[in-house]
Amino acid sequence: MSRILVVDDESEMVLVLKRFFTRQGFDVITASRGQVALDILEKPDHNIDLMVLDMRMPGKRGIGVLLEMKKKCLSIPVIILTGSLNYSGFVEIMCTLGYGEQDVLYKPVSLEKLLNLVNRKLDISKKAA
Repeated sequence: MSRILVVDDESEMVLVLKRFFTRQGFDVITASRGQVALDILEKPDHNIDLMVLDMRMPGKRGIGVLLEMKKKCLSIPVIILTGSLNYSGFVEIMCTLGYGEQDVLYKPVSLEKLLNLVNRKLDISKKAA
């Protein structure tokens, strides 16, 4: 069973995604802040297979999480959730970190699209392992 880390400060979104992924047979861990997600990922036994990450959160934003992951060589597939991509430099930073348009889903997110992307990313990461 694959383990997904859902990181979002909106409790309703976390609840919906946790229920949805659990019904799909995934083990789900949640975090409401970016730093909490990093703390989970830094544990050697985290066993996280994929992260669904909101970009706009109080404290450490999603981009900060991605930058820290790269700095600390924490490598897992990531799906980025956002309400908009309108702040300066976001796209450039994402490209620098190896993410592209195919890694981003816009809120409100289609659960079907999200599930398809999760399955595709997990399949790719299993083949690479």
